Amino acid sequence: EELVQYKTQHGHCFVDPKAFKSLSAWTKRQRHQYRRKREGRTSTLTDEREEKLQSINFAWDAHEAIWELRFQELLRFKEQRGHTNVPGLYSPNPQLGIWVKCQRKQYATDQEKLASVAAPSSTSSRTSGNSVDSQQHTNDARQESQDNELSQHMVVRKARYARLESIGFQWIARQQQQQQQGNAEN
Repeated sequence: EELVQYKTQHGHCFVDPKAFKSLSAWTKRQRHQYRRKREGRTSTLTDEREEKLQSINFAWDAHEAIWELRFQELLRFKEQRGHTNVPGLYSPNPQLGIWVKCQRKQYATDQEKLASVAAPSSTSSRTSGNSVDSQQHTNDARQESQDNELSQHMVVRKARYARLESIGFQWIARQQQQQQQGNAEN
């Protein structure tokens, strides 16, 4: 009932942990128990509680739902302003400005990671000796694990990047400003 009241007042179920500590902790537990249940593990989430939460459109994946919420806010911003260059300190919606900055930063980080994965390693020479070979095997296994994790996250992020690009999102804010100035001069 407390969550229903929160949603009525705020329009969503992303409870502010600073202002509503116990309700925020409760929603976090529900998401955790939902994941456990989906994985076939022991969970305290009953079918009845799951159905009640579903009935108020409770977002089980908070990260995905918040990304979508911010994307919709960005679409409204573009509709009003004609571009997606949200200032970092955007007083009408500070979260949107921060989110846009984070999207650009994550994109740049991913580009660097992809470039480093594609670059050939300069430490590929092996010497004979069990400890060196064993260390190389450990390093190779660790790198493979990191590469798999990167590729799983990249599938999601590439889809998000494509959505952002489809609305004219510029990864470098200055580039968009220069384009706008060039358009104004023409």
